[in-house]
Amino acid sequence: MKRGMLEKLQKTLVQEKLIPQGGGVLVALSGGPDSMALLCGLMRLRQTMGFSLSAAHFNHGIRPAAQADEQFCRAWCEKEKIPFFAGRADVPALAKKEGRTLEEAAREARYAFLKQTAQETGACRIAVAHHRDDQAETVLFRLGRGSGLKGLCGMALQNGAVIRPLLFVSREEILSFLKEEAIPFCRDETNSQLCCARNRLRALLPELEKVHPGFSENICRAAELLRRDEEALEAWAAREMAARLGPAGLCCRDLEALPQAVSSRVLRQYCAEAGLSAGLEERHIDALSKLAGQARGRISLPGNRQAAVEEGVLSIQTVRSKKTEPEEFCVPLVPGGVLELPFGRLCVRTVARPERLDALWPMGCYARPEAVEGAVVRSRRPGDRIHPIGAPGGKKLKDFYIDRKIPKERRYWPVIARENEVLFAPGAGFSALAELKEADGTAVELRYLPESPEKHDLAETGRTGPEAIWIHKTEEKTNGGN
Repeated sequence: MKRGMLEKLQKTLVQEKLIPQGGGVLVALSGGPDSMALLCGLMRLRQTMGFSLSAAHFNHGIRPAAQADEQFCRAWCEKEKIPFFAGRADVPALAKKEGRTLEEAAREARYAFLKQTAQETGACRIAVAHHRDDQAETVLFRLGRGSGLKGLCGMALQNGAVIRPLLFVSREEILSFLKEEAIPFCRDETNSQLCCARNRLRALLPELEKVHPGFSENICRAAELLRRDEEALEAWAAREMAARLGPAGLCCRDLEALPQAVSSRVLRQYCAEAGLSAGLEERHIDALSKLAGQARGRISLPGNRQAAVEEGVLSIQTVRSKKTEPEEFCVPLVPGGVLELPFGRLCVRTVARPERLDALWPMGCYARPEAVEGAVVRSRRPGDRIHPIGAPGGKKLKDFYIDRKIPKERRYWPVIARENEVLFAPGAGFSALAELKEADGTAVELRYLPESPEKHDLAETGRTGPEAIWIHKTEEKTNGGN
């Protein structure tokens, strides 16, 4: 009996190291052929590869057969002793409320549910059943929309916690596996409806295979080659950005001397570093490129943000009125958590002494544990002082900001302090009192994320925010099994 799909699945898992030893995998189970093949394939491999399995089904409230699909998935998992979780949402209502298409709203709701379920169950990976034909459809769809290099790379094998182990497996191989293993599955009648753009494109693939045998495989191979180029360009841009990044912003000197493919990525990466990526389009990057070549100026950006250039330094600022200045706040600094603050989030954790002490600069630092013991995170206060590294003594925080040309908008950011002694001012610098000593084996990592940037989407598509988007969630645990 041929096991082409199973062999490819195992090869991908091993070569790409998609699942850590002893880790838990949550399978996104719709009940369709692709997800059933994925779940059953992972069931065959879990013993030898050493991981545990659970399944999660999301009812979008769209199809008449949705309830039957959920019951099918629950019954199968109960029979196979796979822990099962179910979530539901009224996706049509969500789409109408948010002004999104049904497909977009469904995708966002599903991934938000999967992410929360994985967190609650301790699963370190979320496995979704996208396969080679899906990849070809995605690349062609994005090509038709005029996507750039990043979009033409298609879907990644891994994006954060999300893995796509079937990405090198064809639909034909999946159906063959299901038939030979006698695995049942549900059929989604909406997949054959040509009112959806993706479905119309899917219907064209068999004809394209006749013109170019191996069409889908070739498209996926091309996407993988493009991905290698994209990774190289992103790495080049990251090095350039790191070399240009300072407390006042991004140094634009000689930026135009770089290839445009690199300079545009430097600007996009800097925007992401400043908490701005949602809504950012190519026209914004073009405008930023022109601005970066000027001695001074400013332009508007999405999300009530603006970019300003002063003396060759580019900064991203939030447009505010005085009425939006934060009220005074003060909370204890506790390692091992994330603090939601007026202008962003502060991640605090204890780590082993890093090799590079400047790896988090300028939005983070590594501080001596003893120095931050008893410290607080608070709004800036009159009389605050800081002792810059290398300076003979302390100075007023206000003067420190002025000396370093810190934009006024950033001076509202919170500080980490003990009484009136500032230990770390995000985006500006940290105190010599907090500097690690040679003998320090551990450090407190302080990482500031300005303006509450959107959380990384597990699916590369849309947000995974905190909205309560599912109205019912059930769990059925069975005895035995993994």
